[in-house]
Amino acid sequence: MAFLKRSILVLALIGVGAVVAAELILRFFYPQPTQAAVTVVLRNDFTGADPKVEYALNEQSLRVVNWDVGGKEPGARRILFVGGTSTDAILHNAEDTWWGQVWARIQEMTPFEVEAAAYSTGGDMILESARWCDEYLEKLDVDLLVVNFGLGDVLNRGTMYRYDPDRFYKIRLDSRSAWKQTMTEWSHLYRFFRNHRNRSRSAQRQRVLGRENYLAEVFERRQREYGALPRVDGISRAVQNDPLLEYLDGIDKMIELARRTGTQLLVLGEPVLNHALLGPDEVRSLRAPVVTGPMVTSDLARPDPAWIDGEVDRFYESGKARCTEEEVMFYSLNGRIVKSGRYFMDDTMLTLAGGSAVADKVVPLVNALLTGAPAIEPAPMPEGVGSP
Repeated sequence: MAFLKRSILVLALIGVGAVVAAELILRFFYPQPTQAAVTVVLRNDFTGADPKVEYALNEQSLRVVNWDVGGKEPGARRILFVGGTSTDAILHNAEDTWWGQVWARIQEMTPFEVEAAAYSTGGDMILESARWCDEYLEKLDVDLLVVNFGLGDVLNRGTMYRYDPDRFYKIRLDSRSAWKQTMTEWSHLYRFFRNHRNRSRSAQRQRVLGRENYLAEVFERRQREYGALPRVDGISRAVQNDPLLEYLDGIDKMIELARRTGTQLLVLGEPVLNHALLGPDEVRSLRAPVVTGPMVTSDLARPDPAWIDGEVDRFYESGKARCTEEEVMFYSLNGRIVKSGRYFMDDTMLTLAGGSAVADKVVPLVNALLTGAPAIEPAPMPEGVGSP
């Protein structure tokens, strides 16, 4: 029995020694990133999109233009764009997204180096992304934070949802337990195995997403599913169930984070295609359902586009009032971009022309915040231009 115990102890010590040795070798000779960089090549024959897209996320889960994961260049300015589907822009290369075009124009206008990155999961709401910014904004050494949300905040909460700010904000952005967070931060061996697993998953995603016209087929299927949903003219929400409360708290959190980290802040209202007057092509492009009950995955309906347009403007009016109180720049893009298929591929996803139109509006605001130039708010469109 004593021999068995000694043998087990020796084996345990050898195992621990091997783990420690592997950890030291990786840490000092082959340091592992906290997350593996991922690139998926997409090919889609989709009007308004790039036919070939290299959708790349770096080790910080960011799409980037002229951004070094190792740190900001001396004298450079960093702009971080955080938003939903229109910011994710999965059908465009980074340089062709609206924020990529903003970067290119700002770089031409300023004497200093400009670095740009975008964070989005494609469906976030502003408060969810505020939690992510809480963890990473200071580490990224950002000079200007540009947030762009709207449609998801309006549609993604059921009529029975009641926002609890204390509970909500304490939940981490992801579902990893505390020990996994700690292991990710401190153990290169843990990162090695996790990154190997993620690279395997990425290769599998490439086999699926990389198939020609895969996303175009997905969008067509979603349009059919959307068309089969029951239609609702609008949703009446009690004050305590109004998702506007969460949206405004998200703005407050972004303001708080920007001040804490010394970051300039620009809050945008995401443009939407929805409108009372839409042509048949635009109606067929709509794919965003509204949650009408407590079950966010099954209680879905096809909302009146005019109701969405009105709700989005209601959110933005309240958001602008909150930002004005805090002396933060807010600009609504809704109604500033022509609501037609030339500029939108769906409710919020922009075409190349749509991205360029958004950049036209955003560049003067970004330039003012980065350089201290007078802020000249872009002129609104002429009356009646908001529909095709």
